[in-house]
Amino acid sequence: MSDTLDADVRDQAGKAHRNLRDYLPLWTVYRPSETEGWRAKLSLRYPEPAPTDVVVHGGCREEVRRQLPSGLTKLMRYPSDPIDVEEAWA
Repeated sequence: MSDTLDADVRDQAGKAHRNLRDYLPLWTVYRPSETEGWRAKLSLRYPEPAPTDVVVHGGCREEVRRQLPSGLTKLMRYPSDPIDVEEAWA
């Protein structure tokens, strides 16, 4: 993915994250078994967990990370996480 496209996607992801910050947004990075590449999906944690339609795509984990909003903190992976989940950011 080009640096310009990465920046555009990162800007859009950042806007979605900021608009939803009162709902404790969480980005889950995963590698779907049914498709190639990597994904990061935005979900909301407050007042109860809820998915969104916001997803970023990349060929590798690092490409997906570059598209996430800046200033996020990587969270610990839990044993109960689905097998395809690699990491989460809030």
